[in-house]
Amino acid sequence: MKSKRSAKAQSKVATDGAREGVIQGAAWREAEEVTQPVHFVAPRLRANQSAAQGWAQIVQAAIRQVRANEAGARRGANVEYLHQWRVGLRRLRVMLGMARDPAWRDRLTPIRKRLGAFSDLLGEARNWDVFVLDTLKPLAATGTDPGARARAL
Repeated sequence: MKSKRSAKAQSKVATDGAREGVIQGAAWREAEEVTQPVHFVAPRLRANQSAAQGWAQIVQAAIRQVRANEAGARRGANVEYLHQWRVGLRRLRVMLGMARDPAWRDRLTPIRKRLGAFSDLLGEARNWDVFVLDTLKPLAATGTDPGARARAL
């Protein structure tokens, strides 16, 4: 559904959102190389801040989680990187869907859809990892004994 706000009103929403901290470029900068998968770090929200500021802090924390785990997931260094990458993307997608302003929601919907499609692909990769690690690896460790293989499954 298209927003009925004028272009000027939409621009004001974007400007006000940026002023309140909705968009912070620092969250998108290259992530530092991490040596362990990174879990979500909940931001410290203040009682006197606006809902938009709190929303922005949570979005930024989700982006940091995504960026921090991306390189490790791409390298295949540890399956937990992939898992945390997916968790961060899911959290980001949910937060983008919680934008209260219709103009923001309209602008964020295509991003949410793309994140969802990408998350689906990562889900297939995660399913493969789980299958290999939880099924094939224990099965291979049983050797040729049919009884041991049956117990492993």
